Amino acid sequence: MKKTIAVLLILACIFSCQKKKKSEEEPTPTTTGTTPIDDPMITVKINDTTYTCPSLSCVSAYKSGSIRGLAIGDQSAKKNLFRFTFLSMPTAGTYPLDGSGTVSLQYVNNNTYYNVKAGTLNITSVDTTDRGVIDHFRATFSAKTDTTLAPQYPVFKITEGIIKIK
Repeated sequence: MKKTIAVLLILACIFSCQKKKKSEEEPTPTTTGTTPIDDPMITVKINDTTYTCPSLSCVSAYKSGSIRGLAIGDQSAKKNLFRFTFLSMPTAGTYPLDGSGTVSLQYVNNNTYYNVKAGTLNITSVDTTDRGVIDHFRATFSAKTDTTLAPQYPVFKITEGIIKIK
């Protein structure tokens, strides 16, 4: 009797430990870098065309003295790159993006830098590392690049910007 119970327990373990069939396996979430595709770092419309950058490779942050900066977008090609500069530690709140305040924005497209002269940045939460570099940033923004150089340089209308870092 003891041998029968032992054999049944061994068989139960063998059958319960078998790998699930392919059709029963849980799907693996698709990721790029370390951030899931469904939670992008930045989503924005540029002249009504949606741009999304889904991975941590889209973010570069720095601190120099009291100045902090975030570059979000395609770092290598310098296309669809948004460079935010903060003259002091940013806090939650709404900031004008007109070149006259403590927050400024440059839009980089095909390695050409465009200054933003009109717009708004609404920060909902922000935090830094122990060295003061921004490592958490949640915000929305909209902007328009400088029109004084048109028509030689295009004007970009930037709308529905959403930033989610950590």
